[in-house]
Amino acid sequence: MDQHAPAASQQKVWMNLIIDIVLPVLILNKLSSRLGEKGPLLALLLAISLPLLHGMFDFIRNKKINWLSLLGLLNVLLTGGFALMKLEGFWFAVKEASFPALIGFFVFISSFSRKPLFSFFLDQPGLFAMEHIKSRLEDLQRQEDYKRLIRRCTFYFSYTFFLSAFLNFYLAIRIFKKLPDHLDDNQKADALNTQIADMTWMGYLVIALPLMIITSSLFYYCLRQLSKLTELDLNQLIGQQKVKSNLL
Repeated sequence: MDQHAPAASQQKVWMNLIIDIVLPVLILNKLSSRLGEKGPLLALLLAISLPLLHGMFDFIRNKKINWLSLLGLLNVLLTGGFALMKLEGFWFAVKEASFPALIGFFVFISSFSRKPLFSFFLDQPGLFAMEHIKSRLEDLQRQEDYKRLIRRCTFYFSYTFFLSAFLNFYLAIRIFKKLPDHLDDNQKADALNTQIADMTWMGYLVIALPLMIITSSLFYYCLRQLSKLTELDLNQLIGQQKVKSNLL
């Protein structure tokens, strides 16, 4: 396993947080009132452009589509589109809830397919010793048990997105209030940018972090069950130790 992979992965997570969350929030909160008459519109377009360009650069560099990044970009573009169309309140709440609900639906449906989504994570190169794992499952004739485990974990994984949809809708309803009629267009745009910025950082803090903990717990559950099925310890599952020949 590449020893530099964990550090590189951690660095990428921090880069994503800065470009896709922190900078757009700062732009929407701090620049709207400092860019002149069209400040709110310019700040919104600039905030949208950061994750958009970041996603395009990542695609060009890695030569493959990151579907989660693509969904994130669509989410950002929809937020910007709603703002430019001057939609308010309820429609933003629907948008915030619809994306995780849609993802959860497709994850749930994948559990009935030949390759449930959760198997995708286990099959990532360099993460798990899948050759040893599959060989051990075959020797113990537990392939069907493995399939049931992956299907069950995919079910549970879809529920995290449904929970996210509910929490997003609840949070958005509280944040995206109807803008007062006495405000002019620039003031309304500035106020809406503030609401979008609040939804961005609060959505990550209140929703994304707890869901990351739940998802991490699900992965740990999967590995523990896989360890029981294969009779391999966790170090052997992730390839940190060579599996003894009598286990193959």
